[in-house]
Amino acid sequence: MELGWKQAGKFTAIPTSAWVHPGTTKLVRIEQSQGWPVPVPTLHVKSYIGYANLWLYELSVSLAGALPEGWTVQWKFSDGSTSTQKEFTHVVVGGNSQSVTVKLQRGRDVLTGGRSINFVENLPAASIKNTADLHRYLNAMTNANPAELSEPVLRGYLQFFQAVEQEPLMSRLAAAWLKKNPDLGDPFWLPVQLSRLRYLAQNEPARALAELRGLPNHTRSKYAAVLDLFELDLLVFNLNDASAVTRATEISQRDPKSDTARLALVRAGDYFRLQGRSAEAITRYQQAQRSVVEDSEGRKLPAQDQAFSMTLEDLLSRNEAVVAEQKLTEWEARHPMAKLDSDFLIWRGRVLLARGRQREALAEIESFEKLLPESPYQIDAAYYRAQALFALGRQAEARLIWAEIAKQYPQHPLAISSLELSTKK
Repeated sequence: MELGWKQAGKFTAIPTSAWVHPGTTKLVRIEQSQGWPVPVPTLHVKSYIGYANLWLYELSVSLAGALPEGWTVQWKFSDGSTSTQKEFTHVVVGGNSQSVTVKLQRGRDVLTGGRSINFVENLPAASIKNTADLHRYLNAMTNANPAELSEPVLRGYLQFFQAVEQEPLMSRLAAAWLKKNPDLGDPFWLPVQLSRLRYLAQNEPARALAELRGLPNHTRSKYAAVLDLFELDLLVFNLNDASAVTRATEISQRDPKSDTARLALVRAGDYFRLQGRSAEAITRYQQAQRSVVEDSEGRKLPAQDQAFSMTLEDLLSRNEAVVAEQKLTEWEARHPMAKLDSDFLIWRGRVLLARGRQREALAEIESFEKLLPESPYQIDAAYYRAQALFALGRQAEARLIWAEIAKQYPQHPLAISSLELSTKK
């Protein structure tokens, strides 16, 4: 059955639902009280993903027939989400039945219609291990207007991004969720807030620092250990701010035997290292090292460093960058001097690249190259420095570095990859 609407003397047919008149077999079109046809949503549940205690459904949404000229469309889902797109993919969180309402408007003329969605069994299963499936879901979630998504849907999307380690995507939706859910008691508040500030810092570090320091005092107190160290990261790695040393001293003296105090001293050492002031960096690293209980007088440290390197290689090969970053923090807390006599800085650069923090990665890799010019890992450092440069938009420089590696070190394990990347678009 087809319905049509009159516009400017024309009659455009559009398909819609129909009903049978009682006592006959004649189909009668469905109309609103004023005689206008009812717009009909076309909905198709294409697939689902079950992962990390989340159920996500890929829903294709469109209007049956073309949208007539001069009319606008607005969709509203019972999960609270809305959209003004003509057709789109909406990722539904959870498998509860929902309804969808569509409203068409032209001036004062308004048409409304709706349908229910039932998530039947035997739907095609998508997988995060399938790159095409994962990108399709991620694109649908990030293409949505965050302001049009409800709090539960935003939370579901953010939890999924976190589970699949897509923190850069978290930052796109973080502000909208925080606005709709400012509850500091929510355990999800801290990771979402950090995601937002961390990626703001990639291009606007001063603004990120100002917003961090602008948080209420009770918030800073509640999450002191995490937020204080994040503040030091901003001062050291994003702003190269000398006040980092004073701030690190303040934090380390608050609870001298804590891990936070040790890491604060390490960050003071990092500031001096990045400034090329090695003697002062060593002083801070050694000060932090003295608070580590270690009964072998340092004899186990080389084996420990190697074990950390192997663990990090395994984690990155499995795309577990979040756990890798946690392992790096454990490594630097146990052996701060590893930054000056091991491949720690290359690993940190690689993990930061995997986390989408290219500027910090570049700074760490360049620091390694300056501190250990005779290291056998210099070729590795150049390779990953090129990756950081490429991600930062300096593609020509990156290609030259990769081409040089392939030419000068053809037997190196990274030579083939370098040759391929040297022509990367």
